[in-house]
Amino acid sequence: MAAERARHVKYTIPPAIILTLLYQPLFTKLDVYKICFLVTIAVTSTIPWDSYLIRTGIWTYPPDAILGPLLFRIPLEELFFFFIQTYVVSLFYICMTKPLLHPIYLPHNHEEDSRTLNWAQRNSRLVGLLGQLFLIWTIYRGYDMVRAGNETTYFGLIISWACPFMLLLWFDSLLFSSGGNKALTGIEGVCRASSCCDCHLYLRGTWVIVPGTKIDVTIWEGLEVEEAFFFFATNTMIVLGMVTFDNAMAIIDAFPDILPTASTLPGPWTAIKVLCTPVSMYNHRRIIGLAQALNRLQKKSRSFYLASSTFEGRPRIDLILLYSFCRVADDLIDSSSSAEEANMWVSRLRTFLDLGYMVQRVPAKTYAVEEFVAEKFPAEARLALLQLPLGLLSKDPLYGLLEGFQLDLHFVQSEGEEKWPIKTEKELDQYGEYVAGTVGELCIDILLHHYPLPGAARRQRLKTAGRRMGIALQTVNIARDITVDADLGRVYIPTTWLREAGLSPDEVQQLPSQTLAETTRGLRSRLLSKAFSIYNEARPAIEQLPKEARGPMRVAIESYMEIGRVLQKDTYRVTPGAGVGGCATAARLAKAGFKVTVVEKNDFTGGRSYQTNKRVQRFDQGPSLLLLPEMFEEAFRDLGTSMTGEGIKLFKCDPNYNVWFGDGEQFELSSNMATMKREVERWEGKDGFERYLSFLQEAHRHYEASVTHVLHKNFGRLIDLARPSFLPHLLDLHPFESIYSRASKYFWTERLRRVFTFGSMYMGMSPFDAPGTYSLLQYTELAEGIWYPEGGFHRIVEAIVGIAERSGVEFRFKAPIASIKLSPDNKTATGVVLESGEELIADVIVNNSDLVYAYNNLLPPSSHAKSLSKREGSCSSISFYWALDTIVPELKTHNIFLADEYRSSFDSIFKDQDLPEEPSFYVNVPSRVDPTAAPAGKDSVVVLVPCGHLLDEGTGGKGLNPKTRGDWDALISKARNSVLDTIEARLGVRLSQHISHEIINNPYSWQERFNLDKGAILGLSHSFFNVLSFRPRTKHASISNLYFVGASTHPGTGVPIVLGGSKITSEQILDDYRMEVPWTRGISLATRKGEQKDIDKTHAQPALNWLQMTLLILVGLVLGLYVLDVQARLAGTAHGFPHGLQHRMVGKHLSYLCDSDPKRAEKRESLELPCNGEHTTLYNLRDRLTSNIDPGMNPGTAFVDYSGGESEINITTHGSDWYWAVTAVMAVSTFIFMGLSYTKPREKRIFHYITASITLVASIAYFSMASNIGWAPITVEFQRSASTVSGNVREIFYVRYIDWFITTPLLLLDLLLTAGLPLPTVLYTILIDEVMIVTGLTGALVKSSYKWGYFAFGCAALLWIGWVLLFEARIHSKTLGNDVGRAFVICGSWTFALWLLYPIAWGVCEGGNVIAPDSEAVFYGVLDILAKPVFGGLLLWGHRGIDPARLGLSFAAYGADQTAGATTKGQHESSVHATGGVSNGVTNGATNGTTPPHVEGTHAGETTATNV
Repeated sequence: MAAERARHVKYTIPPAIILTLLYQPLFTKLDVYKICFLVTIAVTSTIPWDSYLIRTGIWTYPPDAILGPLLFRIPLEELFFFFIQTYVVSLFYICMTKPLLHPIYLPHNHEEDSRTLNWAQRNSRLVGLLGQLFLIWTIYRGYDMVRAGNETTYFGLIISWACPFMLLLWFDSLLFSSGGNKALTGIEGVCRASSCCDCHLYLRGTWVIVPGTKIDVTIWEGLEVEEAFFFFATNTMIVLGMVTFDNAMAIIDAFPDILPTASTLPGPWTAIKVLCTPVSMYNHRRIIGLAQALNRLQKKSRSFYLASSTFEGRPRIDLILLYSFCRVADDLIDSSSSAEEANMWVSRLRTFLDLGYMVQRVPAKTYAVEEFVAEKFPAEARLALLQLPLGLLSKDPLYGLLEGFQLDLHFVQSEGEEKWPIKTEKELDQYGEYVAGTVGELCIDILLHHYPLPGAARRQRLKTAGRRMGIALQTVNIARDITVDADLGRVYIPTTWLREAGLSPDEVQQLPSQTLAETTRGLRSRLLSKAFSIYNEARPAIEQLPKEARGPMRVAIESYMEIGRVLQKDTYRVTPGAGVGGCATAARLAKAGFKVTVVEKNDFTGGRSYQTNKRVQRFDQGPSLLLLPEMFEEAFRDLGTSMTGEGIKLFKCDPNYNVWFGDGEQFELSSNMATMKREVERWEGKDGFERYLSFLQEAHRHYEASVTHVLHKNFGRLIDLARPSFLPHLLDLHPFESIYSRASKYFWTERLRRVFTFGSMYMGMSPFDAPGTYSLLQYTELAEGIWYPEGGFHRIVEAIVGIAERSGVEFRFKAPIASIKLSPDNKTATGVVLESGEELIADVIVNNSDLVYAYNNLLPPSSHAKSLSKREGSCSSISFYWALDTIVPELKTHNIFLADEYRSSFDSIFKDQDLPEEPSFYVNVPSRVDPTAAPAGKDSVVVLVPCGHLLDEGTGGKGLNPKTRGDWDALISKARNSVLDTIEARLGVRLSQHISHEIINNPYSWQERFNLDKGAILGLSHSFFNVLSFRPRTKHASISNLYFVGASTHPGTGVPIVLGGSKITSEQILDDYRMEVPWTRGISLATRKGEQKDIDKTHAQPALNWLQMTLLILVGLVLGLYVLDVQARLAGTAHGFPHGLQHRMVGKHLSYLCDSDPKRAEKRESLELPCNGEHTTLYNLRDRLTSNIDPGMNPGTAFVDYSGGESEINITTHGSDWYWAVTAVMAVSTFIFMGLSYTKPREKRIFHYITASITLVASIAYFSMASNIGWAPITVEFQRSASTVSGNVREIFYVRYIDWFITTPLLLLDLLLTAGLPLPTVLYTILIDEVMIVTGLTGALVKSSYKWGYFAFGCAALLWIGWVLLFEARIHSKTLGNDVGRAFVICGSWTFALWLLYPIAWGVCEGGNVIAPDSEAVFYGVLDILAKPVFGGLLLWGHRGIDPARLGLSFAAYGADQTAGATTKGQHESSVHATGGVSNGVTNGATNGTTPPHVEGTHAGETTATNV
């Protein structure tokens, strides 16, 4: 008895309780009604079926496994399961679909809105028809199984019982258009739980399926396939029932004209009646208007959108339409370019209301309103006006709303005192009543219409309370938006209040945002106090609303008042460290409304990006060039300004670098394509430049993927590495290969490999260890150029600090921090303690000091802090800053001197942590590009010599460890001499005699001045396990309110990267505090405004024209016929006789045996072959002829009979039934795919035809296997003892390989055409695929171990195909657009993942004889279903919005003019140029995936693109 009770205690009751508790606040009468209705139907329909199973002996329940009480022989526990399963699935579905507004998913045919329809909505009739046909066929198949009375009986009973219900519900359900994903999630989740429960009970013997009525196939141990299907079927029926109910309610709610007086709980007959309403009777314009209104609500007010979802039915629709009208009216007025235009809109809105209320009295005048709206209002506003439910709304509040809009116009059309209309608190209340109190009253109007209350006085009290609550919410809004309104030129704080605070409206408008926020803190508090006072006054009356409206209205109000509660908290923030990251984060958070103080150890800002001036000569102590300029522009743009607006002028450095070699040669790196062509071809020949472009293309992918998915995304958890938006790009970034190895693929000379890899020094890493991802640095230098700010790099820092100070940020210098102050439990950061003993209390701490230093010195000791000290760090440097008394023209702006022993010099730095004997080093002459860096006739020179970091004696390891000052001097002298000697040797210049002044930075000074751990100038290393989710997080894992920004936290080092990190950290803080982010999340790009012209649209060059496609198909057919003929000849040999001759002999012998000759009659008797029919005699004869075959016969001469032969290891009827099932799936899929093709124009059906051909051929092959023909008896290599695979000869279905030989090329054709690959690649890939199939077949027909050689060939071919799919084709598909790339990645990844399982299946079936032919049937059948029909569905779904012409598959429709756009070769001259690529004048295909190269001519016709 305990077993069945445990079933519910463990698996059914807990989910029901949890879901009920979670949903309880949102429960409505309609929810209860729906659940009870479905539970009743489920229980009453299941009892007869379950009782029949028990009475007929298909199910049995051991007496000791149940409590005892029975109903129609059904145990009480089973009855409870019917109830609880339906309850859980129904409630789960309701939870998942609660936010949906179901009417917007109703089918409609408005042409203007076709772009918003999903595929199922556009083809609802086809979906319904195909679904019904499939279910009818399934029902027929189920009855057939029941009639057979064998092992399929139970399966057939399930189908016969469940599918009629599904058929009844199918056409009227919205499973595919109304929250389909959520519905499917409900089915899947409960199926899993039910299956686990069922498996547990079956193993314990709680119930039993009688043998002989089940297939005996288990999904996993204990779970019969029948039970798995039962749970899927029942859960699907429940969800379909819920969806059908929602469909009915959507029709009732959306169209009052169809059912004007509908009950909120409609009866079954009413639901059936509305479901039978023709779609032609739907008000399609109303559906579109609702969709637009909901979209407007989602975008403009997330809180009200969520609150509205707690309402249901017609009240929710009317509230959304009311909000939509208010929003549209407000937008029309706010977006006006002048006061006159704004007044015009107010006047038109007033006229609209006059006409609307007139129509309420005289309905015949409806046309007048529609004509007026169509003539006077823009298209996007019309439905919002026409669908406003004026019949439910009081007149005065709507006109009052217009008065509020009119009041706002005073701010733009009045002068002097009249410009500020809100002078007293009374006028503030009046304004709040106009713009929000009216809306609150209108909401009450709607609710009282749908939920009537007796008593006029009571209704009036509620309307007054609604008006007052609206004023409270508007007052919170004013308190929140003081600074925003001031920027718009509006001040809603009463002028009397401002005077009391010593302010005027003009001063409020002119104060900087942060200063204004601080100055008006008291006024904000006063506004919030007023708001909560009104809220407390009105709340009791709101609680008197009808029960159905009370809860949702409470949610709507409280979600907004919570903003006021947050505003009442005074948030203060401290940033330790005034580096670039700290300054940028301070400016961002100040913009968001924080009061910020920056505490800095030194007397300057910028950290390592500081600047030194000596004797009128200027030196950048840190960065000396500006890379990734868009990251800088984005930072300034997010702060509401620009680099140009802040007075920053950038100089372009050209060439980028001069690279000097020990043999006296140099290489000039430049962003000028002509220069690079000359330089690369000088060393690598003509082909070298093509490889250079390929290198740039790969580096471009690294750049784009990194900027989009790394530099703008947080990786706070390990699971973030599996983020769907990032994971597909992981291999693209080549994180497991070094940048040197990637460069070696493209550059074949050691010289150029060094030229294109030295940039890893910017990451503090050796090019032999740095991940290949960092070729993005070379890309940004070569594609975007190297820049230098006039006045030095610190000019960037000064601009950011200036923005921060204007926003009210306070900077405190010479204030070193002793520790970060924590709460007594060490779980919350509460401020910082300065070395002077002063404490600064704060709500948020953002650490910008070196992260390893902070963990080990500013926070309590921890194991994590120690582990950070042991992590691999970047290198350090010995830097010289030389003031020269002359100009050295031989030195360019940026100079790289590479060591002859290139690799060993890097090994000395990064492996030995030492100074190389011959170092590579960098020389910058800022005065070459910016004359202000040095006086006339002089140069400023910066030299950076990379070296190892300092030794950390606490953690051991290697590092520089000079014991005395003399040791330091010797080390520095060694570096200086090496630099001077190298320059003299390679340039012939003696710099030493021109150095008038010298400044030096060494690892020790870096550590002392900036608290850098071990003096590592670039923080922690950037090896794979030191980046992304492995890099220290931007928020402390166990101490709340403590965040990090800088080089050693995510995303990494370098000024532009740290600027990206400041954005990530700032957004994380604002999200944690539930504050609005006042800039664009993610990438914030300055985009070209205006509508895209036809000439600017991108087009892909046809990958295959019709002639090439025809040739491709013919070649495939010829190859296929040839291979099949060869295989037939090999397999058709019996003891040396050709197969055809053998059959002629059999036919002759047969006729000989069946004539009337007495001698031949004796022969018949000796063979015991009665001549009672040609077929019987033939089969008996065949068996006789094949029974004498020697099992040990050489496999090359083994008997093969295409119509069946003699084998010992065969499929059984179970395997045959499975093959029939797969045949049905393939056939039905073919009809579906062909049916879907008719939803497309003829010229766009290519993928439907190819996909349907795949399943058609597969259905024929499976028909053959189900009929047990198309196989050959082959002697096995491995004899097994298991009964299912014992014997010498195994049945091998060669027809399967014929199927694969035809269908896998078609499948690849689907994929490769999607990727737009060129014809040679397509043909060669298909050839490799044919090799894979042929070697698989050959191996299957061979007995000896040679078969594994063929297996190896086939696997090699498979891996090659995988490489094409995962790399070449995937990369190519992305250049055709994100939608094409996404479709290919999904289908290509799916296909290759499945194809990797086929060799396993081959190994355990044809190869190793491990599993029985029945299991082989299931294994291959499941794979083929997933690889063909499911693949086809995914592919066509991915292609739903893709025009084949974009893929280069342009076909003319029947009767269409095929000469349009055609050109005659040589008729006109054309000019080739690249757009959006990495170069000018070269079409290399690396075009950022947006604008491909175009070939333009002077002739008329369509512009096409080339893929080079």
